[in-house]
Amino acid sequence: MDGVQNAVAELNEQTLGMDMEQKIKRIHDYICQRVTYRNDNTLWVHSAASLFLDADPAFVCEGYAKSMKIFCYYMGINCACVSGTARGTSSGTPGAHMWNYVQMDDGNWYLVDATWDDVGIPPSSRYLLVGRSTKGQYITIGEERVEYTSFSTTSAETAGPVFILPVLAEESYADNKGKNEPTVTVVPTVTPTAAVSAEPTPTASAEPTPTVSVKPAPTVSAEPTPTVSVKPAP
Repeated sequence: MDGVQNAVAELNEQTLGMDMEQKIKRIHDYICQRVTYRNDNTLWVHSAASLFLDADPAFVCEGYAKSMKIFCYYMGINCACVSGTARGTSSGTPGAHMWNYVQMDDGNWYLVDATWDDVGIPPSSRYLLVGRSTKGQYITIGEERVEYTSFSTTSAETAGPVFILPVLAEESYADNKGKNEPTVTVVPTVTPTAAVSAEPTPTASAEPTPTVSVKPAPTVSAEPTPTVSVKPAP
């Protein structure tokens, strides 16, 4: 717990003044930059403990996901560990995997997979706050992954506990954020046309013809042009 608290304090200092999206990326990058993916067939690599206790931290996907969950918990962000299968291509063989769903400030849940983003320096952001229809390496997230909703049980006749998982958003956080930007209505200024007044025709008098009086033409007033409101495309 001392190791956890020290790491959380370090991250809180690094993310001071950041918005939620920036904080998630910093946690994601922090894990990727400090951990090496390693499977030595021990229980140790299936926990998050190596990140907080070892000089050379290393673990498998389960450690990445649990580390993400721990940091989010202590930094006030809703995060779930999701286990299931994943495959890189449409014809690939699914393999056991664990990743995260994180709830953002728009109320939606997005996938974060630090394991698959730990591919170099700096880490990739391909699997950072993405949705079901987001393209992974070759296929969409929805095609890549199958969620487990329960653990295996000791007896085929005994039903295991069922997980109620968060519903993954369809689009990525970046795409949804762009759709939710406030719309600005532009109202152009239209000056009404000035009224036109016709001068009366002067009276004409002819000798010895009787006087002819001509009535002045009526005043014509132009209606002002109505104000037009133009709504830009989203």
